[in-house]
Amino acid sequence: MSRLLIAALLLAASSLTASAQWVSEKEGGAFDDDATHLAVTVAGDYVFGLRCRSDNLEAVFITPEKIDDPKDVEAMNTVGAKLRVRADKGEILVFDAVAHEVKGTLGIVAEVDEDLFLEVMDADSSISVVITMKGENFHETKFNARGSTKALEEVADGCGISY
Repeated sequence: MSRLLIAALLLAASSLTASAQWVSEKEGGAFDDDATHLAVTVAGDYVFGLRCRSDNLEAVFITPEKIDDPKDVEAMNTVGAKLRVRADKGEILVFDAVAHEVKGTLGIVAEVDEDLFLEVMDADSSISVVITMKGENFHETKFNARGSTKALEEVADGCGISY
């Protein structure tokens, strides 16, 4: 996980207002024209975001689940986690995911496609996210879609994604 994600999480937690649930952030690129762009939202102790750098687009889901032993993350990755995302009542999009330890908690990162990006950008009310392992769902969370369009437009512009 990058410093950008941690900074964006702190920014999101401190600056979310009643009118906007999503925030965007950019890091780097001043010297190499390859900045990382991130749009993130928070629901309680859960964080969901989409980030890109060059042609790489990822979804990030951070849970409050404590990770005390790095072997727990290794075991999750051996099982093969999936990140499932649904905007409003639309199609459920499924992506292979990799578990990470993020400041002592469980983080999931999945390489995604522009379809997910556009679905979240166009969401009217909510984005539901869940981790699936061995056919069971964990940490199902619903995030507010308010502000996702504006935040993701900034990320799309930074990464050259057509919308």
